[in-house]
Amino acid sequence: MEILSRCVLRNGEMKMKYKLHETLQQLRPYEVASDECRIRLDANESFLDPGVLLKDKIIQAVSSVPLNRYPDDNCSLLRAAIGKRYGVSPDQIVAGNGSDELIALLIGSFLQPEETLLIPSPDFSMYTIFAATFGRKVELLKKDKNLEFTAEEAIKRLEETGAKAFLFSNPFSPSSTVLAREEVRRIADATDALIIVDEAYMDFSDQTMLWDKEIPDNLVVLRTCSKAMGCAAIRLGFAVASYPIANVLHALRPPYNLNAITQAIGCVILSEEQYLKDVLEQILASRDQLQTALSALTDGDILRRTYTSDTNYLYVESEWSNEIYHRLKQRSILVRNFGCALRITAGSFQENEELIEQLTEILTEIKSDTNREDKNQ
Repeated sequence: MEILSRCVLRNGEMKMKYKLHETLQQLRPYEVASDECRIRLDANESFLDPGVLLKDKIIQAVSSVPLNRYPDDNCSLLRAAIGKRYGVSPDQIVAGNGSDELIALLIGSFLQPEETLLIPSPDFSMYTIFAATFGRKVELLKKDKNLEFTAEEAIKRLEETGAKAFLFSNPFSPSSTVLAREEVRRIADATDALIIVDEAYMDFSDQTMLWDKEIPDNLVVLRTCSKAMGCAAIRLGFAVASYPIANVLHALRPPYNLNAITQAIGCVILSEEQYLKDVLEQILASRDQLQTALSALTDGDILRRTYTSDTNYLYVESEWSNEIYHRLKQRSILVRNFGCALRITAGSFQENEELIEQLTEILTEIKSDTNREDKNQ
């Protein structure tokens, strides 16, 4: 069959000659805000740029990269740097073009078409997108009113669904709270299913499974350098797993999947222990500042609840989230809108202060508008 990506006009409608599978027809892309705003607190990026703070060392590392040669396929130096930082064997580490690449590999290759993936709801939306892309069946584990689940609930749901894999964020997304390391271990020990823990924000917490003396042979830990390390631009993620699973992941990944510039910059960042300690302290101080300020504004009415955070962002429940989001955007401040809540990244102290100042004005405006409407009724 000739596969054409172009569309042809038929009866006034755009139709493709090639028939997309129905699972692909229902796909919606992951939404990334493209708005230009003075203050961006929507993507949980670091407000500290290693390209500025470690400029000379990064320039030196990148300058030494031979652009006419393929990168090191084994990422040997990078995996050694990751292993040294986190206390794991480099042979248990698989580097990826962002942790997204590794999630796709795990879902697409470790699950057969007839097998089920268990995912909490709500969680990172890319999990379901990848599952749909590969035609894998998905079952949901509904979180409670606090947007959390317990080990018992996960184990029970795994038994009910017969799922062959369980993929979830820890700290939880979007609530930013964390499941204790012992509870994750309980889940892994209670099942033969593959347990995939996405620890994208675990640098901000202390419950990583990487501190376990031995990683269970059915557990995969995913990490990213995009958050605490401030390296979102270079798209560097990695998986840590038992030796058999790591070996399979190495065999599955495309050759030269991680470019040489990313590897070089990653080695620089990961080797700067004092830098990483300093920036983490600054981000946590910013988060705590924002937590205190948002909690003070949380009145149980317009801002219903501000969650205690184990990440670099705050999750704020509000029935007025759409209105608040648009009014902040009009003031050139961008946050993430969930329709029933706002997710706000901890920015610099100056960005946090301006956010709180503008948000305070917006809350006053909304209260004034609602009071006026009540009087007119």
